[in-house]
Parts: sequence; C-alpha cells; structure tokens
Amino acid sequence: MDKAAASLPPQQFAPLLPLAFRNLASQPDSNAPLHVLCLEHVITFVFHAFPADFISGLDIALDGELKPSSFYTISKRVNCVFKGERTCMRIRSDARSRSPSMYASWGRYLDSVSKLAQLFLFTPTREAFAADAPSSVMQRDFAEVFQRVVAVFSPLIVPMSPSVPPFSPSNDTEAEMVLDRFVQLLTAFPHNAVLQPGMQNLPSLVWQFYFEKLSILSHGSTHYFSLIERYFVRIPWPSFYPSERGLSAMDDCLATRSPCCAPFVAQIVVRILWKDVLANHVGELVPQYLSELFSILVRVGSNASNILKVRASMLDLVKHLSQREDWASVSPERAEELAKVVAVAIPFDSLTAPTDVVGVIWRKICCFIVREPFSSVALLKQTAWLRTECALVLRGGASAAPPAYSSLIADVDALAKQHENLRAFSVVARELTALWSRISDAKFGESLVTTWNVYIDANHESPLVLMSLNTVIGSLNSDQVVTALKVMEKTIRAYFKRNCFSWSELIEWAQCPAGLTMTVRDYLLSVSSSNRSYPLMLTTSWFLKFLQPNDTVKSALHELITSIKPKHVWCEASFLLLIWQEVRWLVDAVIAAHARQGQTLDDRLPSFMRWLSKAAKDESSFLTNLITSKKTAHSPRLRAVLTILELYLMQQMMGESQLPRAAEGAPVLNSRIHALKEAASSKANQQFAAAFNVATPFFVQVDLHHIGSAPALVLQCSRALFKERFLLDT
Repeated sequence: MDKAAASLPPQQFAPLLPLAFRNLASQPDSNAPLHVLCLEHVITFVFHAFPADFISGLDIALDGELKPSSFYTISKRVNCVFKGERTCMRIRSDARSRSPSMYASWGRYLDSVSKLAQLFLFTPTREAFAADAPSSVMQRDFAEVFQRVVAVFSPLIVPMSPSVPPFSPSNDTEAEMVLDRFVQLLTAFPHNAVLQPGMQNLPSLVWQFYFEKLSILSHGSTHYFSLIERYFVRIPWPSFYPSERGLSAMDDCLATRSPCCAPFVAQIVVRILWKDVLANHVGELVPQYLSELFSILVRVGSNASNILKVRASMLDLVKHLSQREDWASVSPERAEELAKVVAVAIPFDSLTAPTDVVGVIWRKICCFIVREPFSSVALLKQTAWLRTECALVLRGGASAAPPAYSSLIADVDALAKQHENLRAFSVVARELTALWSRISDAKFGESLVTTWNVYIDANHESPLVLMSLNTVIGSLNSDQVVTALKVMEKTIRAYFKRNCFSWSELIEWAQCPAGLTMTVRDYLLSVSSSNRSYPLMLTTSWFLKFLQPNDTVKSALHELITSIKPKHVWCEASFLLLIWQEVRWLVDAVIAAHARQGQTLDDRLPSFMRWLSKAAKDESSFLTNLITSKKTAHSPRLRAVLTILELYLMQQMMGESQLPRAAEGAPVLNSRIHALKEAASSKANQQFAAAFNVATPFFVQVDLHHIGSAPALVLQCSRALFKERFLLDT
C-alpha cells in the first residue's frame, strides 16, 4: 500500500480520511485482523505526504467518534511514528535543509503538532508508569522517556551547528509555543513526584541537555538564549542537586560557551538549595565541590548583567555561603586554578571593596584572614591570593592602580602584624614588589614604586619594612636591580625611624640573592654616572656588612670615598658610615701588618690621608660660590669631623716606612693636640665644640688610644654633630 500511495498526490487521500476513521470505529476489537487493517489505513492516509493531511486527520481523531480503546491503540502506534519513523525524520530533514526558515514553512502546523506530541508522548508514559518501581528502575525509565521527548522536540529547539540557531527573532510566537509545550510536557510526567532531589531527575536531565545540546550556539545567540531562559526557569530547579560533574559542566559552560548562557546559569544557581546539597549530597568531596561552586559564583558575578534578574537572591546566597567555615579546605592546587579565574573574571576593584562578599569567600579559601594559623598550605594559598590581587591592581590601569595598590599594601600589613612567623610570611609579602616586574610602562611602574615608598615611610613600624628588605632584590628582574636598591635605601631610612632598631636586626633580615651579589656590588661601589648623582650610601653600608670583605671590595670602597664629589654627598651622616667602614678596614690592615713582621701596607692609608687633607678644607673662593650654585666643598659640620680624623691619624704616624702606632702606650712622635685646640678655637668650628670635646681624650690619653681607636673616634664625633639614628647603633 505504501508503494502505491507514494505515486499519488496528497489531495486524493483527503476524501478517504473520514471513511478510514469510520471503518476503524466500526471495529472495536483491537485484536481483530480487520481492526488492524483499518488502523494501518488510517496511519497511511494521515501521514502520506506529511503534513498535508495530518491536521485533517487529527481533527477527525479528536472529534469523539472513536471509542477509547481504539483511540488508545492509535495513540500507541502514532507515538512510535513520532519517535522516529516518519515525523521526526521529516522534521529533522527540514531542519537540516531549511534551518531557521523551517519555522516559516512549518509554523501553521506547530500548534497542532506540538499538542499531538504532548498527547502521544505523555499518554503511554502515564499508563505505563509504575509508582512502586525501585528508584534505579524509575530513573532509567525516566531517562528513556526524556530522550523520546527530546528526539521529537530537538529539531525545533536544538541548534544545527554552533553558528546556526534553530529559529530567528521573526519566529518568536511559534518558538515560544514550542518551548512552552516542551516544558509543560516534561513537568507533567508522574516521575517528577517520585524522583527525589539528588537522583537523576528532571532538572539534572534538562541541565545535561542544555549543556550538551543547546549551549553550543555561539552566533546569533542573544535572542535564542533569552527565550530558552524564559521557559527553562520553570523547571523545578530546587530539586536539582548537581553532582561534581554537573557543577563542573556549569563552570565549563560559563567559561567556554556563549556569554548569553550566564543569566540562565545564574537563575539556576539561586534556585538550588545549596545548604541541603552541601549537607546531604556531596559527602567527602566538599573541598573540590566548594572550589567548583566558587568558580561559578565568580564567573556569574563577573558581569552585572548576568545577575540583573536575580541580584538580591544572588547576594543573599553568597552571604549565606560566606558564613561557611570550611572554605579553607580547598587545596592549594585548586586555589591556584581559582586564582586564574578571579584574576580575569572579577572587576579590578571588587576584591578591595569592603562589601564584596565574593571577596570574603576568596579570602577564606586562601586563608587570607587575620589570625589564620601558620602552615605551609596557608602560605601557598595566601601567595595565590596576593598574586591575584596584584593582577587586579594592574588591570586597574595607571590612574586607578596607585590607590588600589596602597589599599592592598595596608591589607597585607594588617595580616602581617598578626602573623606568627614573619620570616615565612615574607614569601607572601614579596608579591607586593614582584608586581613591579610585570609592568612594561616605566611611568606606571614608577607610580607604584612611589606608592610603596610613601606607605613604608609613613608606616615605619610595619612588619613590611623588614620583610621587604628580605625580598625586594630577589623579587624583581635582574634588570631592575637599581630600582630594588633605591627602594632599599628608602626602606632602611624608614627602619631607623622605629622606636626600636639595630643594625644587627637589619643585617639579619636584609638579603641579596647570591646570583646578584656581583651586580649589586658593582653598582653600589661604582663612581660611574649611574650611581654618581645619587649614591645609595645607607644601602652600601648594609651591603658592606652583608658581604664577606675582600681586597676587591675594600679597594672599591676606597675608590668611591676618595672619588666622590661634595655635590653628590646628599646625606653626610650616611657618608660618615662609609668613612667609618673605610677606617675600620685601614686599621685592620695596620694591626695585621704589626702582627706579621716585615709586612708593609698598601697605598690606601696614605691615599686616604691625602683625601682627608683636601676634603677637610674649603678651597672654593667667594667669587666661585657667587658664580655657581653647585656644592664645591663639604659642609662645615662634615669638615669638622674630617679635620679631627685627619689630625688623629697624623698623630699616629711614626715616620716614613714605619707602621703607625698600634699599641697602648706606644710613643707619640707627632702629637697633634695643639693643632686640635687651634682647630676647635677657630670661628668656623666653634659651633661644633661637642665633637672637639669628644675627640680630645683620644688625643690626650695616648696610653689608651692608638690607630685602633680611629673607628670609635669617627663614630663618636659623628654622633656629636649628626642626629641621624642609624649612627647610634653601629
């Protein structure tokens, strides 16, 4: 019969439909051969050249002429057809060939077709439903039912490809009707009343269908996903207890699929009963589950439009979740992965906002909270948090970054003040300066360095002072050593503003990586143009204590002191520290020479004394000072100290080719006591009487003092005239 019908036009079958249905109605026994034959005629006539005669056949079938048993038989047979034999094949064929234009050609039939689909898909399922079946059987049966429904509706709602939506905005009316019938049918199945949350129920099947089939659309998706969202939110999402795999799919959807999916995901998220899910469904997988959930919250909240419809609900949810105490159970490895999401998904100013609840959760995950117990795991996660926050600072750009950076420094400072192991926490704090190495714009970088220096200077009691001295050089690139050393100079000066300070503590903390020692030495002890205009004398003093002394370093320091011009000595007190170190090494050489008979000194001591003789005098004329504003001589205060030192060293000399006095009670052949008194009485030095008073015992008590007392003389005279605190503990 099918072969004969294939050659006939559909209009020839229309007059036969009433007769075929009357014949079927006249055969009530569904098992009779004649009934079966009549049923085959009805199906053939209705579906020949589908959908030409389908509507007429549907009208006749629903006019009440058939007995219930006959109608049920047709329902079962037509349901089989719908499952793929004719209707679905035809719809899919049209979907492939016509794409969105399919709605234009099928639109007038979709109301009836979708109603019939509801009828023929629902009725057999309801009749076959066994409410007392085991849950595993029930879930399997419902999954099969769901697939049958999807097989019918997919051609109308599933994109044919990532670039081809199944309908266009001009087909809104028909598409909304199809989606409405689809959701109505799914929510009407009796399984929904039996399958409990946590099982493979309707929401879990719909989410899987959405993720795998619908969310693939990437072009023309705005209109499509808004319609899907409008109807899919009617699914009973509170009974959705997503597994870790389902949650991961949700995160993947937000990360890799169209941004237009995010509002729908947000609608799902706020409807899920997370308290029950986390308490009863997750089990031992809580840490991994929480990390997936947080990633979803971050991605959903990355754009205000995503939560426009559920803003209040989302805020309530996040506030509730933020009160959990087990966020810190997330592993360091997973925290690193989350850090990558946070760094790109969250607005740059969100984590520093005090009202940002997502930021509160992120802090808990990374243990970045006050009085967090010290552990290696906490350090790893705290580092991830700070590195992420630094990335957000950079995203703020040159204008917004400095205030955000200052706020971040204060944030880290507050945690450091409560930390029980500051040396270990230095690994975390180094990220504050390592940030500079990721900036290519010089002015931008300078603005953050300036922000850092201002904060450290204003908060000199902060633990960050010592921690940054420990890490700043190693935290930057090798080509940023100069920046690191300049920061150290300012940081050391800030350190000596503290109530309690000592060079021994500073030396214990301040570090220079072994691989950069030569680079640092060459810069600090150089008289080249790069270091000439602003020599870092306090940093050099630290470095000379940090290094093991050798002839190269001693010669370099000697060259620096004797070559530097007065105009470049911008801090005379710190310059005196370098002179003190030079004198110490010169004295050590003299004492060592005395201990080894026949050993002679190199030229450093005579060279230094020649420099002293010149540096202690102001040879500039009044006319020179009038013409130029440049500093051509050291200040009178510094010259007073240099004069005292010069006279003292001269008093220790024993003649040419002889070693200086280096023992108590050794004879003095060149007393300079009278010269000291003359220098003290000069008008220029009267205001520096304190230094001369301190120096007098060194000259007079020859039974106690010799060249070995020269370093102490330098320090005491310096302290008498200069009040810088770094001179007090050396």
